[in-house]
Amino acid sequence: MAEWLNIDAASNEVSGWQSSPNAVPADTAAQLHIETTAANGLRAQWDTLRQQMAAEGRVGRVVWDGTAIVLPPDLRPYFEIISNKAEISADGVDTATVTVRKLNADDTLDSTFSATLTLATESGRMWRLIFVAGEAVKQFKTTVSGTFDVDSTPSFRLRAPFSLLAYE
Repeated sequence: MAEWLNIDAASNEVSGWQSSPNAVPADTAAQLHIETTAANGLRAQWDTLRQQMAAEGRVGRVVWDGTAIVLPPDLRPYFEIISNKAEISADGVDTATVTVRKLNADDTLDSTFSATLTLATESGRMWRLIFVAGEAVKQFKTTVSGTFDVDSTPSFRLRAPFSLLAYE
């Protein structure tokens, strides 16, 4: 039984795998066919990287670099969220200062970034953020107890997940 990966010849994206009692088909101008075996572990590697992309909230496909299957560059905007407090009282008075920073790929501040964005917490709370020179500062207070969590999504990624607890 032959098993192979189907690879788009133009983008090098791995679109999936196939098996057949016949031999691995010949490459075409549109599609490459790379044989998978227990020895080369390419199918397992493809599965692992696809799962990693899904866990990171990324969309798209893993790519073939000519010798191995690799993750494509993550081109989503990259942010860091920092708070001066990990928890606040849900009394409508206690306040946390939350700073959101737009980062470059090397973790430095993207001081050229200025924009107004809306960020949703996993609980549905919307934060309107006004970025100036790569930073937005939000004073957060609430009368609702619970956690306010933000994690990477298909449209942006975070340096680390963020959580703020509001307690009664």
